[in-house]
Amino acid sequence: MATSAPEDVAKEISEDRPIIEFSVDGDKVKLETKGKRTHVSNLVLNGESEETFGSYTTKNFTTLEGNVLTIKSKRPDGSSGRNRIFTFSDSGIELVTKEYIYVAFQVQSETDDITTI
Repeated sequence: MATSAPEDVAKEISEDRPIIEFSVDGDKVKLETKGKRTHVSNLVLNGESEETFGSYTTKNFTTLEGNVLTIKSKRPDGSSGRNRIFTFSDSGIELVTKEYIYVAFQVQSETDDITTI
């Protein structure tokens, strides 16, 4: 279930059923989204990194505090971009973006797909 998300966005996420993989190695974070499209973000904890979406590049500052991964983005013109907050728990992942789209993912097991709820 998506709360406060435009219906078309909620429908696309629900139909796509993307798999999101996170890995942390020292101060490096890799975020890989696999679905209709694949996107890989290589981020740096407590430092600035660039993330490219097609021809659009943002500068990000990423932090990890406990079970919360926060990515604060700036557009090329310096204005605030889409910030993302991932909260991890035993039951899944919650993603909150600046646009107030809330998406919860439930992890069924390490080998099963992620279910959008």
